[in-house]
Amino acid sequence: MTNPIHTCIQPQPSEVTAQLERINNSVALGRSKVNRKLVSYLVDYYLSSIENGQIASAPKEIEIATNALGKGHDFNPAEDASIRVYISNLRKKLELYYQNEGQDEAFQITIPPVWIWT
Repeated sequence: MTNPIHTCIQPQPSEVTAQLERINNSVALGRSKVNRKLVSYLVDYYLSSIENGQIASAPKEIEIATNALGKGHDFNPAEDASIRVYISNLRKKLELYYQNEGQDEAFQITIPPVWIWT
């Protein structure tokens, strides 16, 4: 018996941004400006990496804090776990989206748990 070959086709940036808009307007994200800013920043970061021919990597926690959520440059992730909490909550909201409103999406935008920013 042979193993099936799984292929992964990279969605076009326009498809990703269209899905991002649906997520940002979803019931799952609700009225949370933080979740919308956060998912938008992470998707933009990913798309920018791909556009520049790089392998997408996780932004540093300080980058998320300052660039996405408006924290000051004195933000210290060692003393403030808020970014990790926001990311954890966003993961749950994305799961909720794909279980309900987004169940027919062709692909899923996910935040891998290995994205622990330091």
